[in-house]
Amino acid sequence: LRFYDELLTKVPGIDGLNLDYIRYPVSDFYGGTDTGYTKTAMTEFAEKYNISVNNTSQYQDFKAQIRENSLLDEWTKYRADQVTAFIGEVSDMVNKKHPDSIISIAVHPDISSAYSQKKQDFITWIDRGYIDVVTPMVYYYNSSQISSSLKTMLSKFDGVYCYSGLYTTCHNQS
Repeated sequence: LRFYDELLTKVPGIDGLNLDYIRYPVSDFYGGTDTGYTKTAMTEFAEKYNISVNNTSQYQDFKAQIRENSLLDEWTKYRADQVTAFIGEVSDMVNKKHPDSIISIAVHPDISSAYSQKKQDFITWIDRGYIDVVTPMVYYYNSSQISSSLKTMLSKFDGVYCYSGLYTTCHNQS
Protein backbone atom coordinates (compact mmCIF):
# COMPACT_ATOMS: atom_id res chain seq x y z
CA LEU A 1 0.00 0.00 0.00
CA ARG A 2 2.85 2.37 0.80
CA PHE A 3 4.41 1.68 -2.60
CA TYR A 4 1.16 2.38 -4.44
CA ASP A 5 0.66 5.57 -2.44
CA GLU A 6 4.23 6.69 -3.15
CA LEU A 7 3.84 5.90 -6.84
CA LEU A 8 0.63 7.90 -7.18
CA THR A 9 2.08 10.75 -5.11
CA LYS A 10 5.55 11.13 -6.60
CA VAL A 11 5.27 10.11 -10.25
CA PRO A 12 3.56 12.73 -12.42
CA GLY A 13 1.06 11.67 -15.04
CA ILE A 14 -0.12 8.44 -13.47
CA ASP A 15 -3.88 8.25 -13.69
CA GLY A 16 -4.32 5.15 -11.58
CA LEU A 17 -3.24 1.61 -10.82
CA ASN A 18 -3.61 -1.56 -12.84
CA LEU A 19 -3.39 -4.56 -10.55
CA ASP A 20 -2.20 -7.47 -12.63
CA TYR A 21 -1.72 -10.99 -11.26
CA ILE A 22 -3.85 -10.06 -8.26
CA ARG A 23 -4.77 -13.65 -7.66
CA TYR A 24 -3.50 -17.05 -6.67
CA PRO A 25 -1.63 -19.10 -9.27
CA VAL A 26 -3.56 -21.95 -10.87
CA SER A 27 -5.12 -23.67 -7.91
CA ASP A 28 -6.67 -27.13 -8.08
CA PHE A 29 -7.22 -28.87 -4.74
CA TYR A 30 -7.62 -32.36 -6.21
CA GLY A 31 -5.12 -31.86 -9.04
CA GLY A 32 -2.21 -31.20 -6.70
CA THR A 33 -1.61 -27.59 -7.72
CA ASP A 34 -3.48 -25.93 -4.87
CA THR A 35 -1.74 -22.91 -3.36
CA GLY A 36 -1.92 -20.69 -0.31
CA TYR A 37 -0.80 -23.11 2.38
CA THR A 38 1.18 -20.68 4.47
CA LYS A 39 1.54 -21.36 8.16
CA THR A 40 -0.44 -18.22 8.96
CA ALA A 41 -3.29 -19.12 6.59
CA MET A 42 -3.55 -22.70 7.78
CA THR A 43 -3.42 -21.71 11.45
CA GLU A 44 -6.03 -18.98 11.09
CA PHE A 45 -8.34 -21.22 9.05
CA ALA A 46 -7.90 -24.18 11.42
CA GLU A 47 -8.79 -22.01 14.40
CA LYS A 48 -11.85 -20.57 12.66
CA TYR A 49 -13.21 -24.00 11.75
CA ASN A 50 -12.02 -25.82 14.86
CA ILE A 51 -9.82 -28.36 13.14
CA SER A 52 -6.48 -29.54 14.43
CA VAL A 53 -3.35 -29.65 12.32
CA ASN A 54 -0.33 -31.80 13.10
CA ASN A 55 2.75 -29.57 13.05
CA THR A 56 5.06 -32.33 11.80
CA SER A 57 3.23 -32.79 8.48
CA GLN A 58 1.20 -29.63 8.42
CA TYR A 59 0.43 -29.34 4.69
CA GLN A 60 -0.71 -32.92 4.15
CA ASP A 61 -2.58 -33.02 7.46
CA PHE A 62 -4.32 -29.73 6.71
CA LYS A 63 -5.50 -30.94 3.30
CA ALA A 64 -6.74 -34.17 4.87
CA GLN A 65 -8.69 -32.18 7.48
CA ILE A 66 -10.30 -30.09 4.75
CA ARG A 67 -11.39 -33.25 2.91
CA GLU A 68 -12.59 -35.06 6.05
CA ASN A 69 -14.57 -32.06 7.28
CA SER A 70 -15.95 -31.09 3.84
CA LEU A 71 -14.42 -27.62 4.11
CA LEU A 72 -13.17 -27.09 0.55
CA ASP A 73 -15.73 -24.36 -0.20
CA GLU A 74 -14.78 -22.58 3.02
CA TRP A 75 -11.04 -22.91 2.26
CA THR A 76 -11.61 -21.46 -1.21
CA LYS A 77 -13.65 -18.60 0.24
CA TYR A 78 -11.03 -17.92 2.92
CA ARG A 79 -8.34 -17.40 0.29
CA ALA A 80 -10.62 -15.40 -2.03
CA ASP A 81 -11.48 -13.19 0.95
CA GLN A 82 -7.77 -12.50 1.50
CA VAL A 83 -7.45 -11.19 -2.07
CA THR A 84 -10.67 -9.19 -1.70
CA ALA A 85 -9.49 -7.67 1.60
CA PHE A 86 -6.26 -6.48 0.00
CA ILE A 87 -8.10 -4.95 -2.95
CA GLY A 88 -10.42 -3.25 -0.46
CA GLU A 89 -7.39 -1.76 1.30
CA VAL A 90 -5.95 -0.52 -2.00
CA SER A 91 -9.34 0.96 -2.91
CA ASP A 92 -9.68 2.71 0.46
CA MET A 93 -6.20 4.20 0.20
CA VAL A 94 -6.68 5.37 -3.40
CA ASN A 95 -10.11 6.87 -2.70
CA LYS A 96 -8.87 8.74 0.38
CA LYS A 97 -5.49 9.96 -0.87
CA HIS A 98 -5.86 9.96 -4.67
CA PRO A 99 -9.59 10.34 -5.42
CA ASP A 100 -9.02 11.18 -9.09
CA SER A 101 -7.11 7.95 -9.70
CA ILE A 102 -8.69 4.82 -11.10
CA ILE A 103 -8.14 1.17 -10.24
CA SER A 104 -8.16 -1.47 -12.93
CA ILE A 105 -7.69 -5.17 -12.41
CA ALA A 106 -6.74 -8.00 -14.75
CA VAL A 107 -9.06 -10.95 -14.19
CA HIS A 108 -9.43 -14.50 -15.41
CA PRO A 109 -12.23 -14.47 -18.03
CA ASP A 110 -14.43 -17.25 -16.66
CA ILE A 111 -16.28 -16.02 -13.56
CA SER A 112 -16.59 -19.46 -11.96
CA SER A 113 -12.99 -20.58 -12.46
CA ALA A 114 -11.72 -17.09 -11.61
CA TYR A 115 -13.19 -17.66 -8.16
CA SER A 116 -12.48 -21.37 -7.68
CA GLN A 117 -9.03 -21.56 -9.28
CA LYS A 118 -7.64 -18.02 -8.98
CA LYS A 119 -9.54 -16.81 -5.89
CA GLN A 120 -10.67 -13.72 -7.81
CA ASP A 121 -14.11 -12.68 -6.56
CA PHE A 122 -14.32 -9.77 -8.95
CA ILE A 123 -18.12 -9.57 -8.88
CA THR A 124 -17.79 -8.67 -5.18
CA TRP A 125 -15.06 -6.15 -6.04
CA ILE A 126 -17.42 -4.51 -8.53
CA ASP A 127 -20.41 -4.63 -6.16
CA ARG A 128 -18.39 -3.00 -3.38
CA GLY A 129 -17.09 -0.27 -5.68
CA TYR A 130 -13.45 -1.28 -5.23
CA ILE A 131 -12.56 -1.10 -8.92
CA ASP A 132 -13.28 1.14 -11.91
CA VAL A 133 -12.06 -1.02 -14.79
CA VAL A 134 -12.03 -4.77 -15.36
CA THR A 135 -9.53 -6.19 -17.84
CA PRO A 136 -10.52 -9.76 -18.65
CA MET A 137 -7.57 -11.80 -19.88
CA VAL A 138 -9.37 -13.37 -22.84
CA TYR A 139 -6.40 -15.24 -24.23
CA TYR A 140 -8.29 -17.47 -26.63
CA TYR A 141 -7.63 -18.95 -30.05
CA ASN A 142 -10.21 -17.03 -32.05
CA SER A 143 -12.48 -14.02 -31.98
CA SER A 144 -15.67 -16.05 -31.46
CA GLN A 145 -14.29 -17.43 -28.17
CA ILE A 146 -13.36 -13.90 -27.09
CA SER A 147 -16.80 -12.58 -28.04
CA SER A 148 -18.63 -15.37 -26.22
CA SER A 149 -16.58 -14.93 -23.06
CA LEU A 150 -17.01 -11.17 -23.01
CA LYS A 151 -20.77 -11.33 -23.60
CA THR A 152 -21.13 -13.53 -20.52
CA MET A 153 -18.95 -11.25 -18.43
CA LEU A 154 -20.36 -7.91 -19.57
CA SER A 155 -23.76 -8.68 -18.08
CA LYS A 156 -22.05 -8.70 -14.66
CA PHE A 157 -20.04 -5.49 -15.12
CA ASP A 158 -22.55 -2.91 -13.96
CA GLY A 159 -20.84 0.37 -13.12
CA VAL A 160 -17.33 -0.45 -14.36
CA TYR A 161 -15.56 -0.20 -17.68
CA CYS A 162 -14.31 -3.30 -19.43
CA TYR A 163 -11.14 -3.30 -21.51
CA SER A 164 -10.40 -6.74 -22.80
CA GLY A 165 -6.81 -7.92 -22.51
CA LEU A 166 -5.75 -9.66 -25.71
CA TYR A 167 -2.59 -11.74 -25.98
CA THR A 168 -2.63 -13.21 -29.44
CA THR A 169 0.80 -14.80 -29.21
CA CYS A 170 -0.13 -16.67 -26.01
CA HIS A 171 -1.20 -19.71 -28.03
CA ASN A 172 1.42 -19.28 -30.77
CA GLN A 173 -0.97 -17.24 -32.91
CA SER A 174 0.32 -14.66 -35.36
